[in-house]
Amino acid sequence: MSERRVCQLLGLDRSSYRYRPKLNHNEELCVRLRELATRHPRYGYRGLGALLGREGRRVNYKKLERLYRQQGLGRPAPPTEATGAGHSPFRDGARKGP
Repeated sequence: MSERRVCQLLGLDRSSYRYRPKLNHNEELCVRLRELATRHPRYGYRGLGALLGREGRRVNYKKLERLYRQQGLGRPAPPTEATGAGHSPFRDGARKGP
């Protein structure tokens, strides 16, 4: 039976049938990034990028930052001050304007 006929019977697009997912070429880099981040927990993506550069791995900073965030390596945001009732972002509590 032809590919066209099988896909038609299954209700599947032929492009979906032929689809091959792209390989993750960053897996080795992600592993090394996690290793360095556990060894140097206070380093951000820039510091880890410098360490990778010393190892001879030149990585684009945008790519490095994206992988850093995807791995969940960034420090959590500091807690914000709770705003109480009547709190105003303006100094005198009223908006100045015309």
